Amino acid sequence: MADIFPSEREIVGSAVDKRKAEFSTGRVLVAQSLHLLGVPRQPVLKGSKNEPLWPTGLVGSITHTGEICIVAVARESVCGGVGVDVERCDANVSELAHLILSPGEAERSMAQSGRHRDDTVRLTFSAKESVFKAVFVHLERFIEFEEVSIEFDHRLQSFIAAATGDERLDTLLRSGKGGYVLQDDLIVTNFFLPGAPIA
Repeated sequence: MADIFPSEREIVGSAVDKRKAEFSTGRVLVAQSLHLLGVPRQPVLKGSKNEPLWPTGLVGSITHTGEICIVAVARESVCGGVGVDVERCDANVSELAHLILSPGEAERSMAQSGRHRDDTVRLTFSAKESVFKAVFVHLERFIEFEEVSIEFDHRLQSFIAAATGDERLDTLLRSGKGGYVLQDDLIVTNFFLPGAPIA
């Protein structure tokens, strides 16, 4: 953890070694991303809801699982919000499907069975995690899984998101675009909002 700021190190001061290593890797990648954007290296701390506090004018997202860590950082002028997520393809989600899927998604998944249905639940979970991270900067609240519905275009490895019951959230989601990659034993998803924030 020598490569991160003391103020960042304090965030995980009492955590187990695995968590410290994950956190440190993420912050090192953040520093590299800032450098690529021409932004001076600076600490990225955590807010009251454990969200990363990005430098003024930037949005970003951090995700990790095991030894894999992914960071996305962009200027607000070109991206109004970004979310990334990585999950293992063998994650056990079958018992969580009723929590992850919206009513419409659950109805569509009933036509599937076995491993294919589990794959859909995992992919939907990851896509929603990316969506939640991207819109948090606008809503500053956590979103329940059933509030968001994901529709995949598997031919293009893309997805769109929508919401019911919250017009502002629905407008934000429909303005964004998502994508995914399945590689080896990993699912990686991303979701981007346009650069001009929606009032």
